[in-house]
Amino acid sequence: MTLKAVLESLGDLPEGLAEHYAEGSDGRYYLDAEGVDDLPAVRGLKAKRDELLGTVRELKDEAEKYRDIDPEKYRALMEEAEEARHRELAGEGDLDAIKGEYESKLAQIKERADRETQKAREEAEAERRAARQYFKQREITRAVTEKGGAPELLEGVLDRQVKVERNDAGEFTLTVVGADGSPRIKDSRGTTYDLSDVVEELVEHPVYGRAFTASGATGGGADQTGGSGGGGKRPRTIAAERGSVRVDPAKVLSGEVSITAP
Repeated sequence: MTLKAVLESLGDLPEGLAEHYAEGSDGRYYLDAEGVDDLPAVRGLKAKRDELLGTVRELKDEAEKYRDIDPEKYRALMEEAEEARHRELAGEGDLDAIKGEYESKLAQIKERADRETQKAREEAEAERRAARQYFKQREITRAVTEKGGAPELLEGVLDRQVKVERNDAGEFTLTVVGADGSPRIKDSRGTTYDLSDVVEELVEHPVYGRAFTASGATGGGADQTGGSGGGGKRPRTIAAERGSVRVDPAKVLSGEVSITAP
């Protein structure tokens, strides 16, 4: 029996399986699987996340140098200094110099304020993008791995079918969307698809099903053995632990190369 990663309720589970699920803050139940974070694909995502967050921290540290500078107080001090300088120049009758210095100082203050504002916006946006992308990649990897699939082959296919949103509690959620960007509906009651539903579709797909171990997808009934019935070329089979061999995803999905568990 294949265990789903996400359930709306535990009512239909056979006795003894409910203890393997934990209720999430959204009221749904999530499979409590161990060892997912140790998979090569997940470790790669975590390393990328740490790299991006490290960059964000460096930018924040740089911005922290200017945290205690009050723009209004800085402006007031500059104005006082300029007024004193203007009085001195006025006493010498050099009004053009007063005007020129005043305009130059204002331009410098505005330029610096614009730079700091833009930097803060870029830092915040970089942090949001990194967090959202890490969450999406982690959930895709988890869902595909639980079905015995290869995330590195299917991430690109799933990435464009889901989008990340933040709920009222500030938590990230995944929404399955169609080509127009709106949530996919799977029945007349308005039930929306979740990620596990889309992965199930890929398991049964004649091409993408080849990215799953013993998925049963046969590419629309074509002879997968290359025997006398089809006269086709026998696919090259590689037995390896996931992540220990590098194979072109296109060759796997086309059937030229087949990966099986040892």
